[in-house]
Amino acid sequence: MTGLMHEKEFSRKTLIKGGGALVVGFSLGGGALAGKASAANTPNVPPDQTQVDSWLSINADNTVSMYPGKYEFGQGTWTGYRQLVAEELDVPVTSIVIPQWDSGSAHPFPNLGANTGSNGTALGGPPLRQAAAEARRALLGLASTQLGVPVGSLTVTDGLVSGGGRSVKYGDLLGGKLFNTTVAGLSASGTGVANANPAPLKAVSHYKVVGTRVPRFDIPNQVTGKSVFVQNVLVPGMLHGRVVRPRGQANVMALSPQGGPSSYTLLSVDQSSIKHLPNVQVVQKGNFLGVVAPHEYDAIQAAAQLKVTWSQSDTLPGSGNLFGALRNLPSRDAWILNYGNVDTAIASAAKVLTATYEFPFQMHGPIGPPAAIADIRPDGGTVFVGGQDSWGFRAAVALVTACPRTACGWSTSASRARSTPAR
Repeated sequence: MTGLMHEKEFSRKTLIKGGGALVVGFSLGGGALAGKASAANTPNVPPDQTQVDSWLSINADNTVSMYPGKYEFGQGTWTGYRQLVAEELDVPVTSIVIPQWDSGSAHPFPNLGANTGSNGTALGGPPLRQAAAEARRALLGLASTQLGVPVGSLTVTDGLVSGGGRSVKYGDLLGGKLFNTTVAGLSASGTGVANANPAPLKAVSHYKVVGTRVPRFDIPNQVTGKSVFVQNVLVPGMLHGRVVRPRGQANVMALSPQGGPSSYTLLSVDQSSIKHLPNVQVVQKGNFLGVVAPHEYDAIQAAAQLKVTWSQSDTLPGSGNLFGALRNLPSRDAWILNYGNVDTAIASAAKVLTATYEFPFQMHGPIGPPAAIADIRPDGGTVFVGGQDSWGFRAAVALVTACPRTACGWSTSASRARSTPAR
């Protein structure tokens, strides 16, 4: 629920310090900087993925800060990442922290592309795992020098390296400093490249964490209400907006009267229909229509009462004929695998079973209404939004604000859950 009943006021400074929302930050100038390990500490620049420092940091308190290239979107991906890194580093899963994703921060996260196709672990896990292995090798080298014990004689338990009757913590070896170590086997884009000396990964037979049941890290704050969501945040001086859409459910595959692939066309807007509402502005860009107002309730009322004429288009079928309508839709046929003869096999079968299975749609979406906060300034701005393509949002913001990414130093950040807690 949003609005005056559940608004929580944040200063801009406080908003930046919060946790859990996708942030798209940009500033004029400084967007084309580059570097190696230093790129991990360059705001608005995707860090160099060949550097351990782009993925991991060892803190003085013996915790590990992790910077995944894929983002938590409600599937528990970041819990799995913690297991991978904890396994390779031999540290407790609970000692691994993930800072708020913010591309404009001092340490942006690597760019592994959008969170699509359920590939978060498959694509985001391997580089993190290899980075952790490289980090462990570097840490053991430091420990060997400090303890005067060969690396092969060292053991690690919960981030404590032991050998020769002495011990030293990871945090005492490197706390707060850069590794300046390359992740062997990765290119700057995160793809695999030949390398003669990658750090060895832990053998499956030695696993202690991966494969065990670890409680999800993102759920408790959501269930207990500790998380503050974007929908409940009020930035001083902000305007509240609502998108105005045609009534009903339009067919997104229908053609507009002009023949374009649009489900509807905005024909006319009667702004006088909401003149009784104070300080409401109508925003139109092509077929996009919205309203903004100082108070959210006024924006809600304006969106509901604004008189708009839309083009007519095909509508979606009723739920009672859902499966029949799906079968009648045009299909795109393609062979994935084709061998043998189905008709011959069925004819020779001892028994033939025929069945039809129907199941309802399952929504992949937020548990609350989508929302975003945009703080646009003459020298740049920050956008707080939940989404699946953190760095990719830079292009969208650049398009809307007419500020090229090269000029605005675009950067983005990712949410920890598909229902996005506010920053």
